[in-house]
Amino acid sequence: MKKIALLALIPALVGLSGCGSTGNATTPPYRVGLTSLGYTATGTSPRLYTIPQVTANIVSSAGAPDIRTLTYTAVLLNPSGEKATANNSQIAPLSGLLFANAKGGYVCPSGVSEVACNMLVSGAAFADNGSWAANTISRSIVPIEWAVAHDTAPNTLDPAGWSVDFTFTALQTNGSTLSWKQNYQFVSPAGN
Repeated sequence: MKKIALLALIPALVGLSGCGSTGNATTPPYRVGLTSLGYTATGTSPRLYTIPQVTANIVSSAGAPDIRTLTYTAVLLNPSGEKATANNSQIAPLSGLLFANAKGGYVCPSGVSEVACNMLVSGAAFADNGSWAANTISRSIVPIEWAVAHDTAPNTLDPAGWSVDFTFTALQTNGSTLSWKQNYQFVSPAGN
């Protein structure tokens, strides 16, 4: 009987040994979705590049605080994982402000407007949320130099293997700062 009790305790002890080391502590409470991260090219001489605006949407995990500012640093990578525009100091790395005043992971009862809604409103509840109007924007992000680097790359570099590493930094309304990385495919022609 003692052996059975000891065997039952082992899984519980193993589960406790992992607490705090990985798990949710390494998972950011926000995810950023980006569309149209790329360009289209037409003509031969001169080559004409069209760079669409990128639509960005931030999804906040349940309980995540509102964000005052969300900034980014982005690096274009070729299929070998090397910086594709390393010799261009103006865009390597590219950085800027993506969002100001994005909403966190909660919902309010019906009848409370998005502007008036916050975590302190009576009846507010934690929820994964990316449907806030404040959490979706469209803006120009991709520099033309990225399009030129991709379009004029040697044939040995597979055009489908290009990507952009983003490091996002959120200044939360509680005063904390949080950074995380996401990677996106860089494409031509750009689509949604």
